Amino acid sequence: MAENGRQLPHLRQALVDETGGPIARGKMKAAFKPGSAESFSWLQTGFLRLARRGGALRPWSGERLANGFMAAGTRVGGPALSLPAALRETLKEAFRSGVTAPVVLTWQGVHRALWFRDTATGKMVELSLTRWQMAIREDDGDLAVQIAAEDDVGGLAVTADFILDAITRVACFGALVETLIQPFVYRETPAFCTTLDGLLLENAMLGMVDRAYGVGREGWVSVGESRWDPVLVITPVVLPGGRNDLGFVSSFENHIWPRLWVHGLSMAAIAGYLSYGWSFHQVWSGRPGVKLEEREYKYGVSELAEALTLDGNLSKAGLSLTFTVETKVGSHWRPKGGPLVRDCLLPWELLILRFPEFTSHLPHFRKQGEAGAS
Repeated sequence: MAENGRQLPHLRQALVDETGGPIARGKMKAAFKPGSAESFSWLQTGFLRLARRGGALRPWSGERLANGFMAAGTRVGGPALSLPAALRETLKEAFRSGVTAPVVLTWQGVHRALWFRDTATGKMVELSLTRWQMAIREDDGDLAVQIAAEDDVGGLAVTADFILDAITRVACFGALVETLIQPFVYRETPAFCTTLDGLLLENAMLGMVDRAYGVGREGWVSVGESRWDPVLVITPVVLPGGRNDLGFVSSFENHIWPRLWVHGLSMAAIAGYLSYGWSFHQVWSGRPGVKLEEREYKYGVSELAEALTLDGNLSKAGLSLTFTVETKVGSHWRPKGGPLVRDCLLPWELLILRFPEFTSHLPHFRKQGEAGAS
């Protein structure tokens, strides 16, 4: 549907591969001084794959798969360009928050940025670059980035220019793009797909900005992380609306209290618990930074938990989490003396787009499916 003469993008058009890597339209160029001892070139594919945290970029070549995601692609046409921390942190924040005015950043330090096999000698070469420059501007949510750096020793000049489009920023980073804000729509609540075999980009249970949804025994569950501190927030919700014209779930929710705040826990930490297997069992005791919160009109009730048990399991269905919260006997949350249990299942579309730390396990479950089918 067009808005003010502009065709609105759709979630299914997001450029992101199956490992959660955003794809940008752009190119990188390398120019050596004549007679330089080392040389390489970047294949101009018209696309670059970006690291989620803004740390590196490389040429990308591939196609959109039947499930809507881009193919993971191969390492084509030259090395990855590693960015120094000064640029990386600014770029990572711009992916998510955008820029209100053009940003120009310079950094004169030296950073080991390139590792490549020399085309003449066949030896691996490591190059450090200096005199870094980066310019960022935003146009209707599309983020245009220009990067340049030099090598004093070999006379190498490197440039990178790319545009990360608005719909990809919203899908991957929960970016707030003013021109894409949509009114709430009363449509049928989306169906929930919970199988890796049925993976489909446009089925991702994402709301605008940083809303993300799973499902539990009590129905829909909103899962969120703080942008500044490691806090995981689990809130059962009622979703009265359907997908908007961009393909995202309308971000109006009716909360079912209490809301569970787990301080010091993040999805990255949970991914770490799965480093040695597909399930885990974690116990925290002695007021572990877990807060239960309820709001009734303008007043609220909150309480710290006495203990928390978190059970998780990763499977073809996605990530299953069960929080068992112990509070004081006779508290607001335990009128009958039992623990509070919150559970949720996060499907693979959501994990790939918002929590790609889990995608390293995808090959295992794909092979598991292939073995079952054979």
